[in-house]
Amino acid sequence: MQYIGADDLSPVRPTRITCLFVIGDLISFILQGAGGSMEASDDANMTTANHIILLGLGIQLIFFFFFIFLTFVFHSRTRDWDVKANEGDWKRLLHVLEASSVLIFIRSIYRIIQFAQGFDGYLISHEVFLYLFDSLLMLILLFSFVHPGTVFEEQEPENKDIEMGLI
Repeated sequence: MQYIGADDLSPVRPTRITCLFVIGDLISFILQGAGGSMEASDDANMTTANHIILLGLGIQLIFFFFFIFLTFVFHSRTRDWDVKANEGDWKRLLHVLEASSVLIFIRSIYRIIQFAQGFDGYLISHEVFLYLFDSLLMLILLFSFVHPGTVFEEQEPENKDIEMGLI
């Protein structure tokens, strides 16, 4: 958004996006860590510990869904937008970001369901699901086809502070 000078097309101010997602990650990691440490203690209530971990994973999934939502909203707002930057490259990169985010989201849902079922659950005991929802989705290396470095190395940023690392 900032690189192509399209801050005004974002539903959330780009300067707040990083802070928002870092807070979401911190909450998620703290809950997952607390649940994991509860599981490790001798007198732990395993059901409560698992619920805390699942809550952390769920919060992480909600924030990631919000990221995907913001990306699609931004993309829809840029459809007819004129930009000085190389049209095809940044739009192609945006498509790759959307596709890979959806694949990671699907994988995350699979992992939450797998964790919720436990170590004797249906998903973990049938190998085909591991290959389908974990390995196969991650083998689709979309950024190999459109690497962000090839898009941004030839363009001058709209805001020189970005190039200098000040933003």
